[in-house]
Amino acid sequence: MSKATGNCFENCAKYMLANPNADLTLVHCIVTGTGPSVKGVRYSHAFIIMADGLLAMDLTNSPLEPTVVPLEMFRKIGNVENEIHYCFGEALSEMQRTGHYGAWDDSIITEADIIPKRGKKGKRWS
Repeated sequence: MSKATGNCFENCAKYMLANPNADLTLVHCIVTGTGPSVKGVRYSHAFIIMADGLLAMDLTNSPLEPTVVPLEMFRKIGNVENEIHYCFGEALSEMQRTGHYGAWDDSIITEADIIPKRGKKGKRWS
């Protein structure tokens, strides 16, 4: 089975922490991969909905060079399922409670997430 790569949970959480007053929404969800190494693979993912509610920001590859696209196009391209939304306070609370950047809800953990990580969930704080 192919493994999804990237640092979406960590990059999105750190972006939220760096922008506490920006009225952003952190989203944890399941997507179906479209890239060559993950085509057709369902895996957990994180992205940010911008304050206007119309744009999605994907920070998977780099927090310094985000990909920003219309939210509905992002949802369609990624076959986004099971969105869980977190405002700044909720995201901060979950990071403090769990000690990691996510995923925080088992409903978005897929087989592709569990097998490669051998049961480990989320990157711990440095």
